Amino acid sequence: MNKTWKELLCMVLSAVMVLGLAACGSSKAEASAGDGDSTSGDTAADSIVLKMSTAQPEEHIASQTALRFADLIEQGTNGAVTVKMYFANSLGAQDVIVQGLMDGSIDLSLEFIDSTYNPVFEVQSLPFIASNFDEMEYIFSPGSQVYSLVDKGFSDIGIKLLGVYCEGLTGVSCKNMPESYNTWDQKKEPIRVWNSAVAKAGMTAMGYNTVAMTWSDTYSSIQTGIVNGSVGQTSLGVYTNLRDVVNYFIPYNFGAEFVHLAMSSTSWGKLTADQQKVVQDAATQVCKEIFDSAEQTEADGFAMLKEAGIEVLELSDADRSAIAQHVREEVWPAQEEILGKEAMDAIYADLKACAK
Repeated sequence: MNKTWKELLCMVLSAVMVLGLAACGSSKAEASAGDGDSTSGDTAADSIVLKMSTAQPEEHIASQTALRFADLIEQGTNGAVTVKMYFANSLGAQDVIVQGLMDGSIDLSLEFIDSTYNPVFEVQSLPFIASNFDEMEYIFSPGSQVYSLVDKGFSDIGIKLLGVYCEGLTGVSCKNMPESYNTWDQKKEPIRVWNSAVAKAGMTAMGYNTVAMTWSDTYSSIQTGIVNGSVGQTSLGVYTNLRDVVNYFIPYNFGAEFVHLAMSSTSWGKLTADQQKVVQDAATQVCKEIFDSAEQTEADGFAMLKEAGIEVLELSDADRSAIAQHVREEVWPAQEEILGKEAMDAIYADLKACAK
């Protein structure tokens, strides 16, 4: 091989080596950048996006609260944790959402989780569990014995309870005016109840026939006459969801209209301690805000119902108190065998604490 060819070969080999070293350096830089992204909370690539489901449409007060909750999380984590919203059960019915929370495929929800998943949850559905907004707030907030029982029940099924969102106290909405609605005399037409034996027992004690069904079937069942109406919604809830199919609302204060602000324990465990604190603080704040505004929200709901042509069948304090006392005497004693002595002792203790 002559000198010219040797020089050319050397130049080619040198170029290849330079390119190879540059490629190696580039790969190391990319790997280093990737490693940094996986541990730092300061880059967009490292941000956590939590998937959240709500049962209500976007315009409903509960979904608006969920949006505020999401904003507080994003602000508190400087954008390291964000929340993607899915309204009106667009990810699936209740069973799909709860299963998603348990297996970690859904991160957050604002959804009613019933006693199908843990019998202790039934204590929250005791008819006339609260006579007023102060009792409602105490019973459904951290610090009460009932809340502690429910919190542990959620933990047992792999879900982190962040708070209980109480929109207000509920009544019965219906298409046709029930007979003797201000007493516990027998009524003819059936009313929809949710999947709760104790709620059904409470309505039976008030003289109503009942049909248990999921919330998603309620509107069409009233519309087609399968049931005359529904129990378990506030005045605002009736206006938002049922105003086109009902003509009357009876504010019994039958129970609290509540849903659970919950997070998958799997997803919770993936957050840092600081991020967990931000999420919990945000939940505590929005739940407190809704308690504080519950009485005004009820009044606004009454006004909206009347404007929509729905008659609010007023009850005297004496009638409401008599119905509540009758139902408690008829239904509550039997619940110790079903719910357990611990659960019933908890509610009696909480009501006693409220009276102080």
